[in-house]
Amino acid sequence: MLRVIIVDDERLARESLKSLLQCYAHVEVVAEAEDLTSAISHVSEEQPHLVFMDIELGNSNGFDFLKAIKNPPLIAFVTAHANYAPKAFIVNAIDYLLKPVTTDRLEETLKRARKILSNYPTQKSESLRTIEIRTPGKKIVTTVNNIAAMRAERDYTHFFLVNQQPVMMYCSLLSLETSFQEPNFLRIGRSIIINLDCVRHIKINFEHGATVALEGVNQELAISQAAAKRLRQALEKTI
Repeated sequence: MLRVIIVDDERLARESLKSLLQCYAHVEVVAEAEDLTSAISHVSEEQPHLVFMDIELGNSNGFDFLKAIKNPPLIAFVTAHANYAPKAFIVNAIDYLLKPVTTDRLEETLKRARKILSNYPTQKSESLRTIEIRTPGKKIVTTVNNIAAMRAERDYTHFFLVNQQPVMMYCSLLSLETSFQEPNFLRIGRSIIINLDCVRHIKINFEHGATVALEGVNQELAISQAAAKRLRQALEKTI
């Protein structure tokens, strides 16, 4: 199933494109957004394969979206303006559709997206693996690469998600560790596992341990100096 998000500040434009996409059994429109903030939130929550992105979005534009997302999904720009086309392909958009979108052009875009996704290397496919986080009264489905860190808190595990509020699940960190065999996840201490791809910087305070700043996580996480050293060594090996 090809998971799709539509981003356009015009409701009728969103409905028109959604109506065309509903003709394809292998396509699922998982969310719609009318502005950049909503688009970023939906992408973080839904982890789509493809985003149909309008370019002019009020005070922002579709190119700002690519700057705001660390690992963006495939992007197909949909716009009434032909003059943005050169820039669209510079930022590796898979297609550039002019409004009104026709069925034939949409078919080409979907075929291109499926072809690109089928050629993704195994590591990329692993990073898109989903995990279900169950909290009281709520269930969150997210991809592995959207988890910036996991920290043990007694019988619970605290999940720090990229561009989302942290959540806690009743399960031990030890029981989760065996599920995270991706090379970018490292246990740097008894109670914390870090996604190396999300590390922004490490600060060491020789009197009070250290902290690590993670992509899409507002608070810096406190870690020991030994954990900071282990983390730095692991990052140096990936360079």
